[in-house]
Amino acid sequence: MIRLTRRRLLQGGAALLPLLGGAARAQGGVARVSLLLDGIGPGMDPGLVERIATTFLAAGLPLTCVADLAGLTAPGVGHAPLCDLLARLARQEPGLFDLALPIGMTGRNERYYQLRRAGALRDAVVRAFAEGPAADHSFPVVTLVDRGDVADIDHTAFRGAGFRVHLRAGDGPFTPGVAGRGELVATGGIWTRLDAPGLEARIGAALAGGGDVLLALSLAGGAAKALAESAAGIAALLSEGLREGRIDMASPARRRLYAGTGLTLDVALLVETGFIQEEREAALAFVRELAGAGVPLTLAGRAEEFGELPGTVHFCATSATDTSPPLPQCIEDGARPDEGAITLHLSAEPAVWPRQGIGADGRLRLTLRELGPAGPDAVLRLSALEDHVIVIRPEHVLQPVLRAGMVQRFLQAAQSRQAFFHTLPGLASHLVAAEPVLERLWSLRRRRLTDPVLARSPDAGERARLMADARLAWRFIERFTDPETGLCAGTVQQGRTRIVNREATMWDLASQLHGIRVARQLALIDADEARARVALLVDNLPLAQVDGHPLPPAMFRTDDRAVVTPGFDICDAGRFAVALDATVTAGLLERERAVSVLAGWDLAAALPGGRPHSHVLGRWIDTTASHCTAYIQRGLAPWGFGMVSPLAGPGTGSAADRQIGVLYDVAAIAPVGVEPVLLDLIEQGPEPKAELIAEVLFDAQLDWFETTGRMKCASEAPLNFAPWFSYQGLRVGQLGPAAWVVRALGEAPEHDTEEFRDRAELLSAKSAYLWAALRSHPYCDALLAIMRDKARIEGLGFSVGVFTGTMQAMPDYTDLNTNGVILAAIGHALR
Repeated sequence: MIRLTRRRLLQGGAALLPLLGGAARAQGGVARVSLLLDGIGPGMDPGLVERIATTFLAAGLPLTCVADLAGLTAPGVGHAPLCDLLARLARQEPGLFDLALPIGMTGRNERYYQLRRAGALRDAVVRAFAEGPAADHSFPVVTLVDRGDVADIDHTAFRGAGFRVHLRAGDGPFTPGVAGRGELVATGGIWTRLDAPGLEARIGAALAGGGDVLLALSLAGGAAKALAESAAGIAALLSEGLREGRIDMASPARRRLYAGTGLTLDVALLVETGFIQEEREAALAFVRELAGAGVPLTLAGRAEEFGELPGTVHFCATSATDTSPPLPQCIEDGARPDEGAITLHLSAEPAVWPRQGIGADGRLRLTLRELGPAGPDAVLRLSALEDHVIVIRPEHVLQPVLRAGMVQRFLQAAQSRQAFFHTLPGLASHLVAAEPVLERLWSLRRRRLTDPVLARSPDAGERARLMADARLAWRFIERFTDPETGLCAGTVQQGRTRIVNREATMWDLASQLHGIRVARQLALIDADEARARVALLVDNLPLAQVDGHPLPPAMFRTDDRAVVTPGFDICDAGRFAVALDATVTAGLLERERAVSVLAGWDLAAALPGGRPHSHVLGRWIDTTASHCTAYIQRGLAPWGFGMVSPLAGPGTGSAADRQIGVLYDVAAIAPVGVEPVLLDLIEQGPEPKAELIAEVLFDAQLDWFETTGRMKCASEAPLNFAPWFSYQGLRVGQLGPAAWVVRALGEAPEHDTEEFRDRAELLSAKSAYLWAALRSHPYCDALLAIMRDKARIEGLGFSVGVFTGTMQAMPDYTDLNTNGVILAAIGHALR
C-alpha cells in the first residue's frame, strides 16, 4: 500500500490542486503561497543552489527557481553546470520544482522587440536543457519575472513564445489576475534576500493575513551559512502552516493551470495528404469528416488537388508533379508564399524541448511534433501550459476503424473544450495577436515571392507612349514659365477662363529643374535652351529675411518674386538642393554657381544640431519627425550639411530587426505616401530604407485592391475645391481600412468626415508615373492606363489625378509639381 502524502500528490501531477485549494478556502483565512528562489545566474555556486533548493523540496514545498538562463547560456560562456542541476531537480521533483526566467529586456520597447525578447528567452531554455539530464523529457517553463526592464510590458507578446505567467517584481500587496490571451499577471509580494534580518517574522505576518502571498527570496550576495540557516527556518515555518491547514502552496505556473476553469489545449493539426491514391483517399476522408464537423485543419503536400475544403487552409502545398516530402522541404526553405510568417522545427518525440516565438528572421517558430503510436490520446495528454502543432501522416488514417476513432476523439475534445483547435496560421495569429508592423513585414515577404520587384524595361511601343506623355508634361512648363524670371506658375485651372496661379514654392521649382533636365535628356529641348532656362531660374530665386537669416520664403510669386507666405520650409529647400545637384550632374549648371546659390542661404540657422527646422507663423518648428527628413538628409549631404535621421531603427540586431525598426519609425512619424519616398529613389538612386518603405506601401496598395477591388495611389495633392490641398497616405502601424487616411490642409473639423474623404481621395497622376518608373507590374500598368485615358489635358499637361469615388479626373486642373514629377519619372524609365 502506498502512503498518499502531499509530496506524492504533487509529484504525480497537480490534478487535485483545485480540490486542495477549495478545501482550504472553505476553512477561511487560508494563505495561498507561491515560493520563489531568486538570484540564480552566472557566477552562482551550483552546490549552494542545490543545498538551498533541496531544503525546501525535501520538506515537500513547491519551489520555483528564478534562473537567468539567457546569461547562463550566452555565447562564449560554455556549458553551465547550473543548468544540469536545474534539469536534474526538475526531473527528480515533478510537481514540486518549477522554473522562472527574468525578462532582462533592453533596447526598444515596441511590441516586436518584446516578441523578439520572448523568442530569445525560449531559445535560452532550449540551449539550457536540450542537452543534458532533461534532453529526452521536457517540462513546461512558462513563468517570467519582470524587474522593471520593460517600461510598458506587452504580456501577449511573451505569451507568443509560450510564457503564460508574468510576475512584476517589487514589494507590495500581491495582486494576481488573468489578462490578454489568458496570462496570469501578478504584481507585488515579498521580494528580498533570503538572509534578510527579520524575514521569518515578516513572512509569518503575511501568512496570518491569508489571501495570495508571493515569497521571492534571493540568494544573491548572501553567505552560504546564513542562507542555509534562513532557508531551514522558513521551510519549517511553511511546513507548519501546511500541516495546520493555514496555507496551501503551488507554483505560479500551477496556479495559472487551475485558475478559474483551467486551461484548454491550443492545438493545430497539420495533415499530410500523401502521394499514392490509397493514402490520398484516406487523408481526404479524414479531412472531410473532421473539418466538416467544425474542427479547423491545415493541409500539407499535394493538397491543392483536394480543392477548397471548408475549415481548411494550405501550408507548404506542393504541385502534383512535386514528389519531394513536403514537410522537410517546407522546414528547409521556410519561405513559401503561404507560410512566410512561420518556420517549423520537426521533432520526432512529443516530449522534446519546443522552439517557439519570433526568431531573428522575424518569423514565428513552432515545433512540429509527430502524432505517435498512442494517437489522439497522446496529443490530448500533452501539457495545457504549452502550445502544440501535431502532424498527422497518411499511415495514421489509412485504416477506417482507426480513422473513425481518431475523428471521434478529436471531436469530443473540441466539443468538451478540452482542446481548442486552430489552423496553423490561426495559431500563429492567436500567439502573435496581429502586430501590424510585423504583419506588414510578413505580407511584404509573401509579396516578394508572388509579385517580385522587376525593373521596368519599356518596349518600343511603351517608349513611344512615354515620350508622348513627356511632351504633354513639358508643355505645362513651357507655356507657364515667366519669360522675365524663368519661374513657372504653380497651378492652372482651365475653364471658360483660364486661371493661372503664379504662386509657387521651392519644392515646385525643384520639380521645374527636374523637368528641364529631363526635357534635355529626352531631346525635347536642346542643351543651350536647357542651360539658359536653368540659369534664368537660378538668377531669379526669391530671397527673404527669416528671423534675420537670408533664406528662400515659404511661398512667393513667380512673376515678381514677391513673398506670399512668409517663413521658411526646410523640406522644400532640401528638395531644391537635390534638384540643383542633379542639374549640375547633367551639365546644365556650373558647380560653382550652384555652390554660390546655397552659400547665399543661411541653412545652418535651420539645422541646429543637425535637426531640420522650418519657420512657421513666426517661430522655428523642429521637423525632424517628418518623412521628408531622410530624403533631404541625402540631398543636403553633398553640400556639406549633416542631419540626424528619424529612421534610426535599432543600432544592432538581425536584418528583420533593422527593417522592423525602420517601419516603427515610419509609423511614429505620420501616414506615408509616395512623396517623398519614391522621389528619393528616382532622384537620388537606391537607398535601402526608402526601398523598404516603398515596398511596404506598394504591397499595402496592392493588397487593398485585391481585397476590395478599389485602387490606391496615395500622395499629397492639390484640390480644385476647398481646402485646396490634401495629404493621403498609409498608416504603417495599422491594418485594414483604418490604415488609409485622407487629411485636409489645416485639418479643420468640417474636413474630418467620411464625406470629405470619399470626395477628396485621388489616384495621383504623378504617383502613377513614379510607380511605373520603378517597377514593372500589371497594377502600375493599370494606373498608367487610367492616367492616359482620363488625366491628359491636351495642350496643357496632366490633371492632378483621378478621384477614386467617381474614377473621373480632376477637371482641367493641373500644376507644376505634377508635370515636373511626371517628367522626372519618365526620364528615369527611359534613362
